[in-house]
Amino acid sequence: MRSPSWQASSCAITATRKIGIGWFFTASIEAAIEKRIGRAKKTIRQCGWLEVTETRGHMTLGKIDQGQVAVNVGFTWKVS
Repeated sequence: MRSPSWQASSCAITATRKIGIGWFFTASIEAAIEKRIGRAKKTIRQCGWLEVTETRGHMTLGKIDQGQVAVNVGFTWKVS
């Protein structure tokens, strides 16, 4: 994982970081992302952006059975 990047401001230093999360879905990719981002926001403050890094799935008779999506979630925090 990359080290945090640091930005100087007038009063404090703000650090940014991203973490990777992944999960399976059976409905839509959008619903799966929203569900996991909602869950991540409960434990990670200041979630500010996301990056879908990978999607893949399994098909049966031409229809998607299930899939997996990997997302990086970016967040910031103030360093005192």
